[in-house]
Amino acid sequence: MSEEFLKRQIEFSSSIDDAIESCQRYRIGLKESLKKILERAKEALNLDGVFIFTYDEKLKKRFFFLGEESLPSKYSLHDYININNSIFKKIDNKEIYIQPLDIFGEKIGIIGFITTNSNENEYKTLLDAFAEELDNYLYQIIHERKKQFLITKLNEAIRKQVFNDGLMEAIEILYGVIPFYKLSLIYQDNSVYEIGYKIFNQLELAFDYTNPQKQYKELKDLIQYDSLFVEKKFITEKSIIFPIKNNSLEQENIGFVFVEPTDREFQTYEIDLFRIFSEIVNYRLVDFHREQKILRRFFSQNITSRLLSDSEYNKKYLLPRVQEVAILFSDINSFTKISEQILKKPELIGHFVDYWSKMVVNIVFKNGGVFDKMVGDCVIAHFGPPFFEKSAPEMILEAVKTAKEIQEATISMIDNPDFKQIKESFLIKGMGVATGINFAPLNVGFFGQNADYTGFSSGMNNTARLQSLATFRETLIMKSAKEILVKSNSNFINSIKFSEEKNAMVKNVAEPLKYYLIDFS
Repeated sequence: MSEEFLKRQIEFSSSIDDAIESCQRYRIGLKESLKKILERAKEALNLDGVFIFTYDEKLKKRFFFLGEESLPSKYSLHDYININNSIFKKIDNKEIYIQPLDIFGEKIGIIGFITTNSNENEYKTLLDAFAEELDNYLYQIIHERKKQFLITKLNEAIRKQVFNDGLMEAIEILYGVIPFYKLSLIYQDNSVYEIGYKIFNQLELAFDYTNPQKQYKELKDLIQYDSLFVEKKFITEKSIIFPIKNNSLEQENIGFVFVEPTDREFQTYEIDLFRIFSEIVNYRLVDFHREQKILRRFFSQNITSRLLSDSEYNKKYLLPRVQEVAILFSDINSFTKISEQILKKPELIGHFVDYWSKMVVNIVFKNGGVFDKMVGDCVIAHFGPPFFEKSAPEMILEAVKTAKEIQEATISMIDNPDFKQIKESFLIKGMGVATGINFAPLNVGFFGQNADYTGFSSGMNNTARLQSLATFRETLIMKSAKEILVKSNSNFINSIKFSEEKNAMVKNVAEPLKYYLIDFS
């Protein structure tokens, strides 16, 4: 090459570099930037046409060109968009020089000149210089746009109402951009006090703690989150790791995202995308757990999982509605005496109530019930909500079974070493509960500023009145509920007995309550 050409090449490269720097300095958009750069190239080299085929602002590949109208179609440039090597062609009196744009092994388009000035070697060299100037510029823009595009898509996916659906869609989006061998999301699920995990082998969800068919036994058996165990099981030399943090002020680690590559190491920008994915999942997971925690105040894990699997669960199941429901009130016998004369200390009373209430709520959940609230030492539960799929006899049967199990569990508390003062006391004749069961219409759903799942009706009030009539270890059932219950085909009905019909006048009710005493012995 002559000294004059080398000077021309340097001036050309410098001119293109200045144009790129100006676009970056003034934050000019991609379309206008490429127009400015192409104009500079066309003018500097006295070209008839100049073109670039690469990604636009929406990450769609298209031609940017200057010169003749419909230049890409006129010269059939679409035939060359997948070339791997430089091409030189002559069409009529025009010479066409085309070169692929490639950086770090990734093809990002093609670039070319069209000219009537015949000097093949020089124009190939100048095109190569032009491509070199554009490579890094376009690569940075394209990957920044890819990153923003991916962030937008991941956010749209992961913020779907159903967390599992959103996560699956986000994984598919991520895998489409960066193929991986394995991705593991492992964290402490405080709502159920166990390890939460979702482990993907490429796009296959291999292990999922919410799916009984896809349990990872070693993780499932961990009572508390054990980061050392998890790291030993999931970290390899190639793994990249991102922490999952809770939303406390301390920002404690509660888990990790582990990603393992295929047959090559991840590039820097790919690691950055995985980091962004992990942060998005982290934020959604915190939201999901907050939502789950609210529901777990009232519903079992099974019911909560089913609700959260439906994007319209609040509208379908939790808005207030009037339905017939089995209602249970259960109150600790002699609680005032136990707390004021036996346990006495506030911390002992608190431990006693906390232990009993957790035990009772677990029994309610086990039998398909919904926990309404604790009023002092009285637990209130409903059977039927939130799906209302069971028959009236089934709902009442669940309430009666629950009453029996609460009674048995409360009686057994006398042998708990934590409450030895109660066992040693002669002030009471033992532990037990007084329970009332009813079946009545109830306006049930989320109510109030604190979003409590509760119910209101005269039937609810009458259940409370019925419970107040029960004495030591008694379970009373309203006559209307008993008449429905005996229609059940369950063998459990044959194991219990009912007293003669009883009735009692109660305050603020014109008619007497008609009820039966249930004998579980």
